[in-house]
Amino acid sequence: MNCKRITALILLFCLTCAALAGCTNLPPANANAGGSESSGSRPATAGYFGSPLHAIFSDDHVVRTVRVSTAEEFLDAIASNTVIELSPGVYNLTNALDTIWAEDSLSTKRVMHNFGYLRSAWDEPELVIWPITNLTIRGTGNDADSTLLTANWNAATLLTFSHCKNVAIENVTLTTRLALSSVPEDPGTLLSFDTCTNVRIDSVEFVPFCGYEFAATAAEGTYLFTGSRFGSGAADGHLAVTESKAAFLFERCAFEGTAENRFAQNFPTAEMRFSECVFDGRWNVRSWLERDNVLFTACTSGGSPLETDLSARAERFDPTGYWNVTFDETDLNGTKWRGVLIQYTDTAASRALPYTDPDTGAVYSAEISFAEGGTGLFSWYNAPEAGPFGWRMETAINAVFPGVKVELFENTDDPDAVRMLRLWIDNIMIWMAPAD
Repeated sequence: MNCKRITALILLFCLTCAALAGCTNLPPANANAGGSESSGSRPATAGYFGSPLHAIFSDDHVVRTVRVSTAEEFLDAIASNTVIELSPGVYNLTNALDTIWAEDSLSTKRVMHNFGYLRSAWDEPELVIWPITNLTIRGTGNDADSTLLTANWNAATLLTFSHCKNVAIENVTLTTRLALSSVPEDPGTLLSFDTCTNVRIDSVEFVPFCGYEFAATAAEGTYLFTGSRFGSGAADGHLAVTESKAAFLFERCAFEGTAENRFAQNFPTAEMRFSECVFDGRWNVRSWLERDNVLFTACTSGGSPLETDLSARAERFDPTGYWNVTFDETDLNGTKWRGVLIQYTDTAASRALPYTDPDTGAVYSAEISFAEGGTGLFSWYNAPEAGPFGWRMETAINAVFPGVKVELFENTDDPDAVRMLRLWIDNIMIWMAPAD
C-alpha cells in the first residue's frame, strides 16, 4: 500500500457488533511381498483438480523397503528414503517408547534416537520424527482396519513429524482409544506435522480420542488426502492448520461429527479443497462455503449436495485495486452507506451483503448514516447493540466510545468507480457503498 496516500481515519461510536453465527477406502498400495528389505523407486504423484501439483515424491530417488511386525521394528526402521511395510496387527508404541525414554536422563526432557527424538508431553514420551525425507509408512493388510498404530497416551501426540519432506502414510488406522476408558483432560493429537513439505495420507482411518485428528503448522507444498475417514469423538475438531501456505486437498474422504461439532479451525492462509467428500451433517460445514480459500466440489453434507457456487463468488464486490485515501474533500453530512461485502480477518471468509443464513433464514444487512449535527445511525441485522452514535470531524472522525475504525477507499485502477467506506469491528470488515 502506498503510505503517502494513507491517512488514518477513526470513527469511534457507541455500539458493539452482534457476533455472527456460526469413503470409501482406496485399494491399498501394492506391497512388496518378498523379504524384509528391498529397494526400488516410486513414481511422482499425478495432477489434482485439473492442475499440476508439487511432486510429492520424485521418481529418481532409490528407497529401501523394510517389512516390520512389531512396534520396536517400526521405530528402528524410521529413516529417510525408506518404505516401511507394516504387517497386519496392532502396533502399540507405549512400551517401546517408554523403554527408550528410560534409557536416558529425564532431566533433559529430550531423548535423541534414530527416528528423531522423544520429548516430554505432560510426563509422557512424545514421538517426534525429525528430520526425515522420503518416508512411506504403509499397512499391508486388506484394509486400514487390519493395521493399527496406537499408544496409551492421555496428552502426547501419537505421531509428530518435524522438518520433514515427502511423507506418506497409507492403509493404517491411527488411534489412542484402545487402552483409555475416559476422555483425557488435555488430549493430544493423532497426527501432527510441524514445518513439513509435501504429505500424502491415503486410506487412513482416524479413530480419535483426542484433541484433533490432524494438525499442521507452517506447512508448505501439498498435503493430499485420499480415501480417508475422519471419525467421531475428536474433542476439538478434525483439522487444525496454522501459519501454513500449503494446499490441503481432500479427495473421496469421509468426515463424521466431532465431540463439540467442530469441523476445523485456523487456516486463513492455506488453500483447502474438498472433492467428492462426504460430511455426515452434524455440524454446519455449509458456513465454510463462504471462505475464499475453501472449495467444495461434488461433496455432500447430511445427504444433500455441498458445492461452492463459483458464479456467486465471482459476482461479489472485489476490493482489489482500492486504496485508503483521505477525507479532505468528502463531506459525510447527510450521507448513507449500505454494506456490500463482509470479510472475516481471522478465517479469510467473506460473503456478499445482504445474505440469508441457510440455517435460520435470517437476512443480514448493514447500513450506516451520518446526519447533520454530528449524529448517526448504524444498523446490523437486528442486533440490539446497534443504534445511534455521535461523531465529529477533526483530523479524524471521533465519537464518545471506542469501537469501530472507518476508512475511505477509492479504486485507483478505475476512475469511474465510486468511493467506498470500510468499517473495521474486531475481526470483521464491512465494505459499504453509497446508498443513493
